Amino acid sequence: MNVFGGLAIQQIANQLLDTDPVAGPLIKSKELRLNVQSLNNATNNKGNKVKPDFQLLLGGGNTAVLDITTKGSKDKIWKYEPKPPNGNPASVPFLINILYR
Repeated sequence: MNVFGGLAIQQIANQLLDTDPVAGPLIKSKELRLNVQSLNNATNNKGNKVKPDFQLLLGGGNTAVLDITTKGSKDKIWKYEPKPPNGNPASVPFLINILYR
């Protein structure tokens, strides 16, 4: 799957979530964040901050990260786990893949 296919799926998901009666208010209150910079200082191997597809604030400074991906790319979820010294891995207790295809 090319990056454009994944982007299209994410855009469709974002539109569906935005109009959902439960998710929509969470987006408006910024408790559910769509494709924005990591809230917990997670970085990739090059040290750049990453943008998870979805971040759900859980309270107490904790966040659940959800990523739309393929089975072959499922291991990339680990890049969203914050690493010391800039981030606390415990602040992201849930890393969730949403698989397609």
